[in-house]
Amino acid sequence: MYKPFQINKQRKIQYLRHLIQIIVIVFLYSKIFGIKSSSIIVPFLHPTQSLYSTAIGAYDLLEYSLTSGLLPILALGVILTTSLTVGKLFCGWACPLGFVQDLMAYIPIKKRSFGKDMEKNFKELKYAVVVIFLFLAFLFGLSSQDYEKEYKNPFSDCPFNVISPSSTLFAYIPWALFWKPTVFFTSILAWIKIALLLATLISSTIYPRFFCRYVCPLGTILGIPSDYKFLKIKIKSKRTEDINSMLNRVCPMKVSIERNSSYINSSSCIHCGNCIAEMPNDLKQEFF
Repeated sequence: MYKPFQINKQRKIQYLRHLIQIIVIVFLYSKIFGIKSSSIIVPFLHPTQSLYSTAIGAYDLLEYSLTSGLLPILALGVILTTSLTVGKLFCGWACPLGFVQDLMAYIPIKKRSFGKDMEKNFKELKYAVVVIFLFLAFLFGLSSQDYEKEYKNPFSDCPFNVISPSSTLFAYIPWALFWKPTVFFTSILAWIKIALLLATLISSTIYPRFFCRYVCPLGTILGIPSDYKFLKIKIKSKRTEDINSMLNRVCPMKVSIERNSSYINSSSCIHCGNCIAEMPNDLKQEFF
């Protein structure tokens, strides 16, 4: 049965997780306080073009390298190292858009799940997103060899940022408000971006972390080698049905396990800690 969110029923691990998310957001946009930009590359979705950004988003760097006709060695190195060590841990504990979606999920609206066929179709969508936008970035890179690129907005060096709700919320809207507020009255693209952002936020109230589960290109890439990552959740019991029932109730990514599984190796797991807090005698996080 659905139960509305109650602040006094949240596990301590979630208070800690949200505190860390807030600290990360303050760091990422601390240029507003006079802090200088850094060359730190963060392994979660972050719009580097934000007016107040102090870090570089790994996926932004990946696309920017491709659109510039360069080999994305540094970006791939960061992404591969992260995926093989902690997987999508930073998605759960640091991503600003993930934090916003977590807050939206706390709105007391009944949560829903897709049927198996629809769930499968949506999960295939995220791989299509990766292929399409990396291919577009590659094409831009080929074009850059023939002529100097000219763009109508400051986000087109990274194709995904054109529609990314993270870019819209943390980069495009602040840019428009401070530098070009007329864009809201003259640009159809501006309203398309805002509509996609609103769709992401609204969907997250009903389907927690909808964007993370079915769209995010970086999360998709990070989850591919999930069977080989060092950070895993070990299953210490054979209570498969009980664990799946619990996961369906508390896991924002709707992870599930197969019978006789030794670990939760789902490519969707963001290591939020909900499942371990619910069943500490059956689950244990290990790093090896």
